[in-house]
Amino acid sequence: MARTNPWTCMEDQGSRAQVRDAVVRAAAASGWDNAGWAITTYRAMELRRQTFYLWLANVCAVLLVSLLHDFRGIEFYINDSEHSAILTFLAIMVAFRCQQAYERWWEGRKLLGSLNNASRSLASLAAAWVTDGNRRDRIIMRTIVFFWSVRASLRRERLDPSEMAGLLDARQVSLLNDSTSIPMLVIDTLRAEFADEAREQQATAAPAPRLGLWEIAVDEQLKALVDALGGSERIARTPMPRGPHAMLRVFSAVWIFTFPLAISDEYPWFVAVPVCAVLALILLKADDMAIRLGEPFGSGRHDLPLEGVCATCEVVLLEIATRASAKDPLPSTW
Repeated sequence: MARTNPWTCMEDQGSRAQVRDAVVRAAAASGWDNAGWAITTYRAMELRRQTFYLWLANVCAVLLVSLLHDFRGIEFYINDSEHSAILTFLAIMVAFRCQQAYERWWEGRKLLGSLNNASRSLASLAAAWVTDGNRRDRIIMRTIVFFWSVRASLRRERLDPSEMAGLLDARQVSLLNDSTSIPMLVIDTLRAEFADEAREQQATAAPAPRLGLWEIAVDEQLKALVDALGGSERIARTPMPRGPHAMLRVFSAVWIFTFPLAISDEYPWFVAVPVCAVLALILLKADDMAIRLGEPFGSGRHDLPLEGVCATCEVVLLEIATRASAKDPLPSTW
């Protein structure tokens, strides 16, 4: 006899679509969507607060040094060749750091793609092989919940009942939030559902080879979900090394605050200030971008669009469930 399950089937998809779209719109409000080129450029060039203060202090220092040299006649004897050598070292360090950060960001995107593909395959297998309609809907619904729970886990959050409206009620969300790892709890319930289906098909004398192949395919997709989850959590839980970043920041600060001393004899103040400001902005922005890309699962503009990926996967899985519930799973025009 199949076990009693406290989870309900999917509710009205219209109300769920409204909740899902609201979540996506809220996440996209501070992102790149529907923004003109001017706003996009501004958002791309904005600095974190600490980095902005450092850049502003550099501009003030350049202005002070230039004014002292031009109007007070104070000479600063620093060889610009030394700054060129330091700049070469900084350029190599910044390039290396940006490359490592982008690799983390791109690996996170590939893992999200793996989660998406495995979720669709699992839902498709359930639609094709699960004979109990209620169980099939529960499996697909839980697969959708798994994707949203991965988003919450990567951001060290709990599931929001308002965001799960239409999929889970408040009691079910509370039960999930009591777990240390919400995605793994969902995986365990999926395994239990497939195990119940396999036992019922065996009891009805289903062909053994057919059932065995189905179980192997389901296990492969569940393993793919767990592997992608583990890889994503590895990125989210393992910060980039702090030592190289601290060293890069120190050398960058030394360079941008001493560079005005080296060029004060060559440029007047109204040229030295913008030149130093632009060079400092390029150097600090590159380091700032590396910091942002190194943590790809946040909610900032430069982070991966987790809400959009979750919503897209949910729409596809709901369509799979709808086709499986229909008598004819293919469109009438086929």
